[in-house]
Amino acid sequence: MKSKLLDSFPPKLQKQLQTLGLNLKVARKKRKFSIDEMALRTRVSYDTISRAEKGDPSVSFGIYAQILSVLGLAQDLDLIGTPETDELGSVLMEQALPERIRRITKRTRAK
Repeated sequence: MKSKLLDSFPPKLQKQLQTLGLNLKVARKKRKFSIDEMALRTRVSYDTISRAEKGDPSVSFGIYAQILSVLGLAQDLDLIGTPETDELGSVLMEQALPERIRRITKRTRAK
């Protein structure tokens, strides 16, 4: 059954989730794990693994993290949302900088 949540997602986000799911499926197959074995190792149902591999957004982030861990890919979680890759955050921070920075003088400090 198709998730209703997926219908409300922007197309780019849908594609990203589907790509993540496909990547998980490929990684599972490279390790020669069946979906049943993956479900057993992650302690979730067969259906949940199947939905995760389709990029269903109703699958919790914790389940995706558990799947990555079982596949030996949990280190990839460290790459999500890092300040170094936050381009929008950097732009917003630059925009918030004052145009001019006043020099601190003795008179300014006394106030």
